[in-house]
Amino acid sequence: MSSLALGTALPSADDGAQPGTTVMASDLRPGWSLPPPVSMPAPFHKNEHLRIYRYFAHSIAPKLVRQTSLSRYSQDLHITRLALVHPLLMGVLIAIAGMEMSLQSSNLHSLALQSYLFAITSIKTGLMEGRHTGTEDWLLATTTFLCLFENSRRDAMPNALSHVLASGQMLSLRRPKPRNASQEVIVFERICVESFLYHAALLTLFDSSVNCLPLIKGGLNLEGYFADPDHPNDVPPGTLTSTQPVLDASYEFFLLVHDVTKLAQSCPLTTSTEFDMWSRAQDMVVHWEKAIDNQQTPMSENHVGRLYTVAMRILLVHADPRRSMSDWVQLLELYLLRGLEIITALVVDECFSFYYLWPLLAVGSVAVLPGEKQIVRAKLAQVSVLRQGGPVNLAHYRLQKVWRSGARYTDSDRGQVVSRQLRTLLKEDR
Repeated sequence: MSSLALGTALPSADDGAQPGTTVMASDLRPGWSLPPPVSMPAPFHKNEHLRIYRYFAHSIAPKLVRQTSLSRYSQDLHITRLALVHPLLMGVLIAIAGMEMSLQSSNLHSLALQSYLFAITSIKTGLMEGRHTGTEDWLLATTTFLCLFENSRRDAMPNALSHVLASGQMLSLRRPKPRNASQEVIVFERICVESFLYHAALLTLFDSSVNCLPLIKGGLNLEGYFADPDHPNDVPPGTLTSTQPVLDASYEFFLLVHDVTKLAQSCPLTTSTEFDMWSRAQDMVVHWEKAIDNQQTPMSENHVGRLYTVAMRILLVHADPRRSMSDWVQLLELYLLRGLEIITALVVDECFSFYYLWPLLAVGSVAVLPGEKQIVRAKLAQVSVLRQGGPVNLAHYRLQKVWRSGARYTDSDRGQVVSRQLRTLLKEDR
């Protein structure tokens, strides 16, 4: 597992942190490069705050980037430094860690919610008073980690949409850092923009009202953020050579995931522009299927990449009104069988298990028979065991709603069942 450690030059109280609880060298793991004592910012002056912050740095931060990513991403000190200077970011980090630790004590759950509310209220007040420009690193970090907090909640369904949109807007206001900027700032920025793209793609399937396209296609300079020769643009998810810290694939792959979802939600397609978009998306799926085939080996089959492309195939078939019902049903059944085969063989990455939810929902939405549903249900249960939190609960809820919508038809009327289930997944809100 890649490690995100506290560094040797954390800010002191003179750098803007308020007097309070002090992080001592003895608080850190043996063998680390130990920083001088620093003060926790007010109002986080209790020993419990320090303990939770230390838990975030030791146990959560190392899991924020993928093990297969470039080694530079294991040394992101920027966020932990910023938190010691900016109380709002500290509040969100404590909220995330406190929520994960909340099974130990109900007091930790209360403290997590208090820290979250402190951060949210303070951000809103600062924005209304014009104290923030929207380009500050600490504000982007705070907004990005608010999305992570929503994903970590065990007490409620996730509600990260406003935070995702805010992150995209802030990234649009910024100019990507030049390649000669400090390494840790570039790493921080890369993690934030990849997190935004992931959430935009996932939430679009969960909620058809989500529309990040104006941000993605408009002011957000993705090419500038991703201009890096160490990150080739033809890397699909699930490869052993992935270099991405969060997405595990080229950003162009997740743009395609987003575009395919929006096309399927627009079904039936009626304009020539929509049909052109559908054709381009179909061609891009073929491109990625070839890339996946070229990069996998007999000893290492890319189940993750194949599951994503099968899921996109399902949504594109749904969006194509030119097929007869018999062809439509036959194709969807073919892709379902492929998807179930992949799901059965899929090994779930514990730290990034949420990334399987999008294709699992798409494949599960065309499952009709009890045995088909059980394969998807079992994999979702495995994800739940490995990573509890709001997105898994929401995926369970949406899939049960999808299957209930098809229950009014007989299994022999497979076309009607699948059509109704797909419409429920793609069109109905929570």
